[in-house]
Amino acid sequence: MDELLSPCEEMRPTWVINSTHVDQGPLTQHASSPISSSKRTRRAAILWGIGSTVLSGIGLIAFALFEQYNGMLTELRNDLKHFNETSSEYVKRDRFTKVIDTLKEQSKELQASSFARAQLEQELRTSEKAREETARELQRMRERLAFVEGRQTAPTSLTSPPGQDSSDEHYRTPSVEKKRQAAKAP
Repeated sequence: MDELLSPCEEMRPTWVINSTHVDQGPLTQHASSPISSSKRTRRAAILWGIGSTVLSGIGLIAFALFEQYNGMLTELRNDLKHFNETSSEYVKRDRFTKVIDTLKEQSKELQASSFARAQLEQELRTSEKAREETARELQRMRERLAFVEGRQTAPTSLTSPPGQDSSDEHYRTPSVEKKRQAAKAP
């Protein structure tokens, strides 16, 4: 096995340095010592084994770094997606909070206007009662005035003025009628 060379090694040029000239030729032509060629093949096999192992290790490390980088990118994408979803919820929450605040303010305004309406209705009822009472008082004052006027005119003439009938309603108010009947009865 030591004597067999790979096809790549047979084609490789070698440099042999003599004191007088440099000769270039294949490995098989340089057969000065059979031990040195087997050492070379062993060295080459060892170098190729070590080189391939180192390259495999470097490739494995590069693959692991790539996977780690890819994993970090995936995690970053997920975090960014979560952040965007969360921030969009915050915007929605802000809008929702504004709407709730607006509704609360409008509810307070509605309650205030309802309270003001209730007060105005109460004032209206009170003023209607006062108006009715004032109207009754005015009616009493008219009747009293009619009574006083009737009293002043009664001693001079108990009959109606000329051209008017005593059955006219103008002269027939309840208080005047009562007074007339009281004056006729004794």
